[in-house]
Amino acid sequence: MPLKAEIILKKAEPISWPTLECKLLDNNKANNSNMNNNEETIENNLK
Repeated sequence: MPLKAEIILKKAEPISWPTLECKLLDNNKANNSNMNNNEETIENNLK
């Protein structure tokens, strides 16, 4: 099994700051919606 670093290096591609910032923002939005879903699930389980 290849090392994690090798996998990352194989997938690496040139990227510009604006593209990177957009990807980070998209990831944050996705993470926030997942957090909200988790909180709702916990609240429903407590009822």
